[in-house]
Parts: sequence; C-alpha cells; structure tokens
Amino acid sequence: MNKISSKGHLVRLWFITFVLSHSRYKFVLWQDRPFTTRDVIEAHEQAFAYFGGMPKEIVYDQDHLLLISENHGDLILTHEFAKYVEQRQFRIYMCRKSDPESKGRVENVVKYVKRNFAKHRIFVNVDKLNEESLAWLERTGNANVHHMTKKIPAEVFAIEKQHLRPVHQKIQTQFSFSITRTVRKDNTIWYEGNRYSVPIGTYDGTDKEVGVRVGEDGKLFIYDLESGELLAEHERSMCKGQLIQNHNHKRDRSKGIQEYLEHVASLFPDPVKAQEFLLEIRALKPRYIRDQLQLVEKAVTGVAPQEVNQALAYCVKHRLFAATDFADAVNYFSKSQTQSTKTMNQKVEIQLLNDLDTQKIKTKPPLRDLDVYQRILAGEKI
Repeated sequence: MNKISSKGHLVRLWFITFVLSHSRYKFVLWQDRPFTTRDVIEAHEQAFAYFGGMPKEIVYDQDHLLLISENHGDLILTHEFAKYVEQRQFRIYMCRKSDPESKGRVENVVKYVKRNFAKHRIFVNVDKLNEESLAWLERTGNANVHHMTKKIPAEVFAIEKQHLRPVHQKIQTQFSFSITRTVRKDNTIWYEGNRYSVPIGTYDGTDKEVGVRVGEDGKLFIYDLESGELLAEHERSMCKGQLIQNHNHKRDRSKGIQEYLEHVASLFPDPVKAQEFLLEIRALKPRYIRDQLQLVEKAVTGVAPQEVNQALAYCVKHRLFAATDFADAVNYFSKSQTQSTKTMNQKVEIQLLNDLDTQKIKTKPPLRDLDVYQRILAGEKI
C-alpha cells in the first residue's frame, strides 16, 4: 500500500499478517520492499515468537512465494518454503481461488490493518512502523472486542496459547537483507548516488536483485540473495556520482560454467551435438545452468552410448531443452532397451501334444452342403 513519508514523499509499503483461528489474535510485519520467500519465512519465525508457539496447521491464501502449483491436490511448494515446512513440521492448507469461507479471516485482518492502523499514519522508517504496529496490536488490534466473536482476542488467546506447539529454537534466516538493489547491465549497483561494481556475470538478463549491508567499519557488502554468497566488498564513498570498482570483478565468472559444460558434453558419444543441446539449456535457464549440468551428468553416467544418443535425439527433435526432460528420456530408452534384451533372451517353449491328445489331430469339422447356404439366403428357415 502507498503511504506519505515524514518528508512528504509517497512511499510504497508491504505487510504480512498472521491470525490465530480461534482467538483472532493477530501479528503484523511491515517492509519497504516486496516480500521474498526468505522474508516470508523470517515473518513466520517472528510470528511464532510473538505468539509464544506455533500451530499444527496453517491456512494460506495462494501466493507464488509459497506455492508453485496445486497439481491436483499434491501441492508443489517453492524450494525454500518446502524446506522450511519440513524443518518446522506443520501441516499446510492452501485456500482455493475465490473461496471466501477459507480465506475470509485473513482477508478481514488485511482490511482491518489498512483501515484502522495504516490509513492516517505518517511513515518515518520501517523499524519505527513495526514498533508502532506492535504497540497498536497490544492497545487496539488484539485488545478490542472482535466484531464477529464478540470476545477480546487477547483474553481468548490466553487459553488458546496452551494448545500451541512450543518453538524451542528460532531458525535463522541468515540471508535476509533489508536493503536490496537491482544489478545493472554494466554489472554495477546504485547505492547512495554512487555505482559499486559486482563480478562480471552477476547480471543475467533479468531484474536480478542483490542484498546490501553496511558494516560497522563503514564498508559496503553485497550479497547474492539466493545463496547468501558475498559478491563484493567496497569502501563506502561519501561523494556522489562515483564509480567504485574492484578490478578483480572484470574477470568473467562464467568461465567455470563453460569448462563444466564442455566436460559434461565430453561424456556424450557425440560431444558436438551434446554441446549444442547444453547451450540451448543454458540460454533458457542461465541462473540454474550448474544444477542443470549436474543432472545431465548424473543421467548419462553408466548408461550405454546408444541409449544416450536416442535420448539426445528425442529431446532435440521435440525441443525439450531441460535436464529433467533429458533424464526422463534416458530413463525411458534405458528401460526399453532392457526390456527388449530380456525378451530376446527369453526361451519360448512350444508345448507338444502328448499321446493322450492324439485323437484331437483326427478331429474334423462338420461339413455342410452349399445348398443349405443357398436356401438360407433365399429366406428359408432351416
């Protein structure tokens, strides 16, 4: 939602809400940037700390940060969130689209926060806003009588809290950054009016974002948001319009990938065709090319050259430029070859007639005169 800052500027803010089903006890967390999956996980941890425990089941409104596909009921979660659910061991109930009965409670909380807390509030900074939000929850959000239950959430929560599962240790989301910047085409980021370099290859043709942290010594640290890898470290400049560059960043970080790609191609009977296939995968999935190459390498290891060639030809013909499709093709042709070999080696035993069945050889079918069929065709009943 949009808010007016203390300097009179219009700023855009995002928030996430949690509400306990029985007591309607609420928790709200604000950010000055869009939520990532890691932010959502951190919000869960803060909510559990606020509630003093965690439920056995959590109901979610559908969100691309958590859910990739419903898959006919077999939910496919995003990688990070699936790992978090496995760690915390809670059940998931994902609301269906346009289902007010299941998602109405959290949607009502969203409206309540917008209209009663955020509507006329002046934005100073995120930390201040979150302090004010918690104070509002204690004073109003969880202290006033709920319009539906006609009870005070804080009072009912005192009973409901006894049924929450204890959270003994917080899961650290160590790669959560409050400051992010978009990587420019020249492999630099803007920060406080200056450009700071990141290694060549960091820009991948998308709106890739990196995390930024300012150390106590004044240094600027730039991290990869997905892996938490430290990409760059710079002395922070107090001037404006400067380019702060590390000359080591001019080295092409993608050379290691190219060498690995050539290595995987060499495992194929026809390395030239294989390299063309792998380059197509790299063009489609540049961010995940290392993972793709690892899967392809695993798929061809220990497989007969003929089966690898068949799988490669099939994927190229049908333009299936993905490691998962290639692995499935290898598996299919490998099974087909095994089945064919097994059939060829299988002995076919012909059962001969024994002495007791010799009378069957002498058996002759009854013969009818052609006149019978002529009479039938003429309509005569036989």
